[in-house]
Amino acid sequence: MKQRLKFNQGFSFIELILAIALLSIVMIMISGFMSSTSAQFGKTKKNINVQSSAQTTYNQMCDTIMQAEYIRVCPKTSTGTRASYSFVPDNYANYIKPETEARRDVILDLSTYKIVNKMGTPYPNDALTTDRETIGTVYSFRMFKQGGIYNELPVDYIYLEYMAPNKTGNVRNTETGGEWADDVKTYVIYYFKHNKIYMYRTADDPDGTPSPYNSYDECLAKVEALVAEEEEAAEAKYAHLSADEAIRRYKGRELATHVEDFKLSADAVGEALVLIMDFDDSGYKFDLNTTVRFRNTNVLTAKPQLTKKLKNPGEPAEDEEEEDEE
Repeated sequence: MKQRLKFNQGFSFIELILAIALLSIVMIMISGFMSSTSAQFGKTKKNINVQSSAQTTYNQMCDTIMQAEYIRVCPKTSTGTRASYSFVPDNYANYIKPETEARRDVILDLSTYKIVNKMGTPYPNDALTTDRETIGTVYSFRMFKQGGIYNELPVDYIYLEYMAPNKTGNVRNTETGGEWADDVKTYVIYYFKHNKIYMYRTADDPDGTPSPYNSYDECLAKVEALVAEEEEAAEAKYAHLSADEAIRRYKGRELATHVEDFKLSADAVGEALVLIMDFDDSGYKFDLNTTVRFRNTNVLTAKPQLTKKLKNPGEPAEDEEEEDEE
């Protein structure tokens, strides 16, 4: 009996310390592996979220831009404020004319890329007609691409018009005896502010049918009102933060968030826009640079046989010749 007890004395203190030390080392290794895996999963999820947001934004904008029949882009200045000029299609002079007025000649001043009348006076407010737009200076989209080189400008807003299916069933077609219209004119505006892209579309607004002659002004006012509401709600929710930080954190009706930069270029002759967006969510970045081509022809340019070029004010306008594009 004494002999059996002699060989059943258990672990010594030193053996116990060594066992605990070895177990601690194993646990630390397992913990480090799990922590690294968790961190990598978090990074992957952030990257996927940024890319998904960029793809969703692109899909939405691409779908409407491709259908556009008219588009207008206003850039930002170097200080981040809205520029006093914007870019419009070559046929802008006919877009803004009253319905009672005859078709105007499409004339481009190649020295300034402005749309002008026969006397070389720029639109809008050419002093010879009554136009339905009276603000700002307008330039042709041809200014973006010169000599094969694309110029990029920061975006304040993109406004466009296109025909969409009549989903609400409350719009009649007066041209067909008052029958329900299959397609209705839809007005959309994308507005870039607070590192977010906001979208307003009349098809999503029960009271969103604007006057045909004030559609641009009304849509701009609508999206600015939407952003003002978001700013007020953000300041109320995050009263302890600055106004800029509050609106950044606030989740509202924006189309896209974490947009660090939004620029645009255009190939007028090629009938295409180039969208350039940089997404950045806490250091997780994704750059989107893509070309969107219009389905309709002559959206940015007028038909060559209808376009004339004004080389110098006072000189007669010349018929446009086809430009060779690589």
